[in-house]
Amino acid sequence: MTETRHTTKECQLEKNEHLRHLLLFAFNQGAKATKAARDICAVYGEGTITERTAQKWFARFKEGKFNLTDSPRSGRPVQFNEERLHQLIHEDPHQSTRQLAQQMGCSHDSIARHLHSMVKEPKTEK
Repeated sequence: MTETRHTTKECQLEKNEHLRHLLLFAFNQGAKATKAARDICAVYGEGTITERTAQKWFARFKEGKFNLTDSPRSGRPVQFNEERLHQLIHEDPHQSTRQLAQQMGCSHDSIARHLHSMVKEPKTEK
């Protein structure tokens, strides 16, 4: 008997747009939104996409709306200084997201999102 191993994969493209292409593919195959969401999570990891999000996109596809890019949002775009965040982390790498947020003037959720999206830089030898 062969053993099947499931490993999670990284999205190779911009994550949201990539997931929307996967949803459109599943929609065109006649799959249900909930199954599409479960299949995506099986490959990319639990919580990658919610069933509700998949249902929302399937509803759009049923209405003939196939644009997969983000809709423009109202208001001024938020500016975030990642260089400043790098500097603060370099000065004290043991700071919490709340401490960094206080220094940056934003929410700790914003800090957590930016830390998560930042690519780890290899350490240089001294």
